[in-house]
Amino acid sequence: HLLLQRRSPGKDTFPNCLDVSCAGHVTSGDDVDETAVRELEEELGMSDISIDRIKEARAFTIAASIQGQTPSHGEFICQEYQEVYILRKKGKLRATDFAPMMEEEVSGFEVASVKDVFIRLERKDEEL
Repeated sequence: HLLLQRRSPGKDTFPNCLDVSCAGHVTSGDDVDETAVRELEEELGMSDISIDRIKEARAFTIAASIQGQTPSHGEFICQEYQEVYILRKKGKLRATDFAPMMEEEVSGFEVASVKDVFIRLERKDEEL
């Protein structure tokens, strides 16, 4: 199963949509693994993840490009590299086990099977 976060309604891009479990931008001079640790705490309330565990969980890097339009910024094109980490949780994965520290970022969580996520993506589910 996968943990998905629901973006807050106040987000400029894709408000109220489901998104990856945790995401953030690396500030100039910061390390990507340190940023991942910080974002896990801010967005999921996970304060017990060590930098060593994060380094072991790094799976791959992808180049991504997305375009859209927002009321406050107009049309945009976002081109970035995304570091993908896979953290496994022992026991049952429950959305109620996570609590964002920054509610302006995340409004909730949903647990879905990998198969269901792929089905929803193939159907172009606007919530994803």
